[in-house]
Amino acid sequence: AYAPIIGAILDAGLICTATLPCPAEMSASLHINGTGSSIVDTIVVCRKQRAAKSVIPCTASILKKLTTRLAESPTASIAISGGNSPKPMFELFAQSDLNWSRLHVFWVDERAVPPTDPRSNYKLALESWLGPAKVPEANIHRIRAEFLPERAALEYSLDLERHFGAGVPRF
Repeated sequence: AYAPIIGAILDAGLICTATLPCPAEMSASLHINGTGSSIVDTIVVCRKQRAAKSVIPCTASILKKLTTRLAESPTASIAISGGNSPKPMFELFAQSDLNWSRLHVFWVDERAVPPTDPRSNYKLALESWLGPAKVPEANIHRIRAEFLPERAALEYSLDLERHFGAGVPRF
């Protein structure tokens, strides 16, 4: 079984001020087009203020959760949001000594552009975190947004199913 973990920076300038458990009966949903919902058990609360100073505690909180998970299990999974807001967090991830070879990375969204496009969420994560931290390519589960949306959604749902098994994925 996978212990759910999700980290999300919701909008430019938002900072994480708390990490709250989300009991099953109050679980949040993360909708991925074509795949149904994904259950979330950790909510990262963000607010618009002092983003540069607060990215450090937010990143530390996520790294602590990943470290705890990896102490209990051979692998962990995380779903990351897109846009430019997570870049400072990704850069701090890249500097961390976490064993990134044991982490599987998924996206909650992607822009309909090729992976080489400057607007690609995958490209940003690859250049600022995944590449420098040497996350194995096999552990990077990107949305193939260079395909037509229907094909990209189908392929991503199949990738989720291969990794998590049938049913609703749990991060």
